[in-house]
Amino acid sequence: MRKIGIIFILSVFISCSKKEVKIPADVIPRDTMIVILAEIHLAEATIQVLNVDVNDSTKIASFGLYRYIFSKHNISQDLFKKSFDYYRSEPAYFHTMYDEVITHLSEDQAKYSPLPITPPRIERPVKDSVVKPMPVKNSVVRPMPVKK
Repeated sequence: MRKIGIIFILSVFISCSKKEVKIPADVIPRDTMIVILAEIHLAEATIQVLNVDVNDSTKIASFGLYRYIFSKHNISQDLFKKSFDYYRSEPAYFHTMYDEVITHLSEDQAKYSPLPITPPRIERPVKDSVVKPMPVKNSVVRPMPVKK
């Protein structure tokens, strides 16, 4: 009975351990893929911000931006698609990659943000020493008459 318990505990530890992902040589390396994915998301956001009509001009603009990104990293569209499909086939690994893509985009946003993120400044009223409130003398509070 004790052996069964030990085997059960070992199998739980083995099944919960992270699986080492071997990246094939014909796939874009992980770090490069993270940068490429971040740039693609920026390109897509640019198209949305420009509010390009949802027709052929959107396709032309997006293909031009994709071609620029692919040529910048010396890769082809086919290699990108193959690499993307490979990483997508490993969901847990792909999820951690996308966490890094989001981190990369957030760092870029903080670096290139035109305005520093600071809380608004609250102006305090200036106390004037010349003008003093007048004291009220002999003030008596009288109750208001009640109408019957």
